[in-house]
Amino acid sequence: MLLSRTAEILYWMARYIERADGTSRLLITHSDLVLDLPAAVSPGWESLLALPGEPESFFQYFEEATERNVLRFLIGDARNPGSVLNSLRMARENARISRAIVPREVWEKLNDLWAWARTCLNDGLARKGRYAYLNEIVGSCAEVVGYIHGTMSHDTPFEFVQMGRNVEVADMAVRILDVRAHGLLGESSGELRPYDDIQWKAVLRALASFQNYRRHVHVRVKGAAVLGYMLQDEHSPHSVGYCLDAVERSLRMLPRNEDPLRTIGHAKRMIRDADVYGLTRSGLHDFLEELSTALASLHESLQATYFLLEPTPWHSLATT
Repeated sequence: MLLSRTAEILYWMARYIERADGTSRLLITHSDLVLDLPAAVSPGWESLLALPGEPESFFQYFEEATERNVLRFLIGDARNPGSVLNSLRMARENARISRAIVPREVWEKLNDLWAWARTCLNDGLARKGRYAYLNEIVGSCAEVVGYIHGTMSHDTPFEFVQMGRNVEVADMAVRILDVRAHGLLGESSGELRPYDDIQWKAVLRALASFQNYRRHVHVRVKGAAVLGYMLQDEHSPHSVGYCLDAVERSLRMLPRNEDPLRTIGHAKRMIRDADVYGLTRSGLHDFLEELSTALASLHESLQATYFLLEPTPWHSLATT
């Protein structure tokens, strides 16, 4: 039987890998968006501070939400538990602790990636080196996920990795939709209306879903269609619906799954019953906040069922 401690380590390793990947993708696409839009309607950088869930923490350390300050906070600031560098550090630490279970290549790649990301941080903060730095992190995270899927035994430990990965991808999707849609659909969005197409494409790219959307959704890129796809699609690996289905499949392979399955059922019903066209007119932020709370409840149910209830050092920087 897998120990609770080991299950939790594997779960958080996967979450941190996806957190580093998702944050890096968002920063890449936002940098592109700032360049693509006229300066008069640029989304700026402060909106990204909602991603970690506690934007006020940024202003404890910085006076202004300038490009460089926001990038430093989200990429490499040790005081931000959700920064890319902190996420890589914690993924590496969890892989180190679980070396008896995870493939050797996973530990080695995460160790090398964290060391490289720390050493080259200044390159990542500069405009000239930002894309190469963040794309290296995205590519390396994908490589780690490939090692996990291709070389790790698909038994109970693997299911906890899968649950961690899919909970984090779903949570990141909800956060990014909330961050981006606020500017697109909010009261001040009128001047941005001519650029809706560019901005919704940026949402899809941040969620690694632009190509899949073009293949499967036979309408132009627009708000309701993007929301419906990212919330309800059953085949795109970065949609919330797909991720919840994947967590449910993993749970059905495990004992004592009754409470987590009930919790996940509530979240799935929320998504299934969502009126995405109505949400583009009003209520989207409240809906996404409620969905984020449902995902947090799912995490809490997994923790209460399978993990140690006391805080543990390998996820002390976690945000859910």
